[in-house]
Amino acid sequence: MPVHKSLNSLPEMHEDFRALRFLKTPKNPILLMFSNWLVTFLFYIARLPKGVSRKTFRILMRDGHRLTVHHYFEKGIEPKSTIFYFAGGGFLMKPTHLHQSGLCHLIQKTSSNAFLIRYRLAPKHQYPQAFEDALDAYLYLIRKSKDYYVNLNCFGLGGDSAGGNLSAALGLYLRDHQLTLPKFEILLYPALTNDPSLPSRRNYSHAPMLDEDTLSFIYKRYYSNKAHIHDPVAYPLQHPDLSLLYDTYIEACEFDPLHDEAVLYHQRLIQSSSHSELHEILGAPHGFDAAFWSPTVQKQLEIRCNFIRKHQEKKVD
Repeated sequence: MPVHKSLNSLPEMHEDFRALRFLKTPKNPILLMFSNWLVTFLFYIARLPKGVSRKTFRILMRDGHRLTVHHYFEKGIEPKSTIFYFAGGGFLMKPTHLHQSGLCHLIQKTSSNAFLIRYRLAPKHQYPQAFEDALDAYLYLIRKSKDYYVNLNCFGLGGDSAGGNLSAALGLYLRDHQLTLPKFEILLYPALTNDPSLPSRRNYSHAPMLDEDTLSFIYKRYYSNKAHIHDPVAYPLQHPDLSLLYDTYIEACEFDPLHDEAVLYHQRLIQSSSHSELHEILGAPHGFDAAFWSPTVQKQLEIRCNFIRKHQEKKVD
């Protein structure tokens, strides 16, 4: 399968993304708490695009916790597809207004609706808490599909970075346990393994947005209870069986410690006779789409939309 390249080959990071070097996950507990307060404040005061509505509700989890979910939809439009989305943030950060903006763009351009699922965060909630929240929310919304206007003929999982980990893990778990499968998934610069020997982990150990020190900090807090050791979905790239019954869309950023695991996941999917398409974003760092002003980001958003539209056009069996 050919690799889809979104930029011409560049000797260094594209200038559109250089400002992103100032955005990193705080390691100090007080700064982390303040950052989560700030991104939540910005999330709720941000204006939604004209015509898009958001309804917020809570779902009862297996342990009695009520998990917050945001439902985005266009008024008066029957959704052609549905997206269950898990925002990135290293399992430590809450969804931002940028996640919300990108999701609203997708649903407007594809006449879809979407659910942004606010899974619980480390270090208070370690693995597999975020995964269990993702699973419980997904199964509830599938079960209540008529109440929440989930289009069961065309629905998919999506996530960026840590959210990409949850999306990939959820799909594998659903297949392994013969539960309702999505029709597609969208993995944006996903975190799929913790293999420090991968070349991109070494070559981009000081990259903007995400560096090796931050990765180490994240994994020590999310996986420190060792519950992941015998769980095949903890690190999706390490799952022994990557034969999937749905299509996968993957983005890998050039200047990203996670670049190689995204590429390897694509390659293993192809080797397992699964359908996967890989888009390598040359000249871009992890989380490049935070630079919403960039023509490269706008172009990539359209490519994501085309992937969804392709599935909307498929005939229902």
